[in-house]
Amino acid sequence: MLGRTIVPDPTLYGTAFAPITHDTFRYWKARSLEHLARLNDRVIEIQRIQQEFGYCALPEDDDPQPPYRPALLELSKTMHG
Repeated sequence: MLGRTIVPDPTLYGTAFAPITHDTFRYWKARSLEHLARLNDRVIEIQRIQQEFGYCALPEDDDPQPPYRPALLELSKTMHG
């Protein structure tokens, strides 16, 4: 199953994925198209922070609200030292 991730009980609206390693992902299930858009926007911000700083903590919550960056940076600072 190279390149595919199986999500248990997928939702109608899709799933947002954030890579942890080259073959491990954290995912959040969307409850609506609007929710999926917010999840995907947060994943994009996670990837930007990872590129900038080499690390970004992956949040546990599944209901992100913009702006995403301040919360992600705060979480990363708390968890990473």
